[in-house]
Amino acid sequence: MKIHVLTAAALAALASHAVLADPEADLWHQPKIYGEPAPAVSPDQTIRLRPKSHWVNVRYGEIVRFVARDVNDTERSFDWWFDVSSEVTSLDLSKIAPPDFPDRNVRVFIDPNSPGGD
Repeated sequence: MKIHVLTAAALAALASHAVLADPEADLWHQPKIYGEPAPAVSPDQTIRLRPKSHWVNVRYGEIVRFVARDVNDTERSFDWWFDVSSEVTSLDLSKIAPPDFPDRNVRVFIDPNSPGGD
């Protein structure tokens, strides 16, 4: 019975802490494994992908706009925030590109020595 009371008290303490936490605070922010879609801000860098592009360089913590033309010569773009896990130093663009982005066999290399990286 004592264990149930102690467990209930511990859960109540944790719940009350969560209720009092500042919802605007970013105390629990952890980098995503591949980063995440960028917020609506100006990108730090714009990368225009050409048909013969095979690799690009970005920096840790950077917001990058990727731009490419599809087969109909329509320009497509998306922004990505490279708030990545420190273990990630490269990835295939296809892992982060939206479905309507022109298919490209491009490797993205992330500079681990840039600001914010390990």
